[in-house]
Amino acid sequence: MYFEGAANEFNRVLDEECIDFSEKFRKTFLNIMSEMCNYSEEDHRIRPQVILGTDLKNYFDTVTPKNYFVMYRDDLSGGKLPRYFKSLALFCDNGWYIVVNKVNEQLEYGIFRSYVDIAGIRFEDFFRNSFDEMMNGHMIVLKAINNSDILITRYKEAEVLISQKFVAPDGKSQEEEYSKLADDVIEECDERNKAHLKACFMKMFRNFPQKVHGTIMLVVEDSFIIPKNNLAGIQIEPPIDFDNIFTVYKEIDNYKDAESVYSLTGILYEMLNTDGITIITNKGRILFYNVFYEGKIPKDIKGGARKRTAQGILKNKKLQGILGVYFQSQDGDIIYERRQK
Repeated sequence: MYFEGAANEFNRVLDEECIDFSEKFRKTFLNIMSEMCNYSEEDHRIRPQVILGTDLKNYFDTVTPKNYFVMYRDDLSGGKLPRYFKSLALFCDNGWYIVVNKVNEQLEYGIFRSYVDIAGIRFEDFFRNSFDEMMNGHMIVLKAINNSDILITRYKEAEVLISQKFVAPDGKSQEEEYSKLADDVIEECDERNKAHLKACFMKMFRNFPQKVHGTIMLVVEDSFIIPKNNLAGIQIEPPIDFDNIFTVYKEIDNYKDAESVYSLTGILYEMLNTDGITIITNKGRILFYNVFYEGKIPKDIKGGARKRTAQGILKNKKLQGILGVYFQSQDGDIIYERRQK
């Protein structure tokens, strides 16, 4: 049984956006889409993100700063795309988009990346706000956001979710969960800086599906002391203070400052990919990582080890100062659940 409805939805979006790819190319790209959610190279999972369009150079010229490189060319059938996609997908790990651009009577394959400040908006949001500046071109953006869903961003229309699931997921969208998480992480920060800090944390959290391969992160009160009978892990001295980092480097105007900020955000991704739990406070400070829960987990909690641990921590009333738990499965599904007060 094939997901004919998903194929029809993809073709509908292309037609409505006037992206006139050939039937052969559409079939080729649908085969690629069927693997995007579980794409891997050398056992390393990759979340591909792809820009599809026609005559995109004029639009890319309006995006500043950015880099755009054309690496391959093909005929309109797209017969070489599966082979080239393999070498281009690796760049998605570092924030690049694969570009498939129809120009005259050929296809160009390359990579694109825009650069924004530490509080910058998603490229998809920038695209929706700026695309009317270009002439003649047409464009959509596709992103594998977990192991079953591809999100398609269009210029004027609502985003489209193409899923391999049989039922609609319960709960809120990733964006809503990240927003709730960010609100708790900056709860005790200076009110004057909260808008900037939330934007910075949101930018970082949106990278989790791409950078993090399953994790638990606790949000705690800033005065939190790790209880020895329930949690044990590595304490960071001094804590990584993202409140201070994002405030001090609000305006980055040199490479040294940028390298300082992005190296520290990179550390957080690596901590989250380490076994155990990472602990962040409601003042934006990373206190512990590689933390293991040694308390009891009620037998009625179902799921894998990581999910059961997250729920066990939430339900353990002896653990004081915990505000919420962020859980991300290896499949890319995310939940942020606040402890009931």
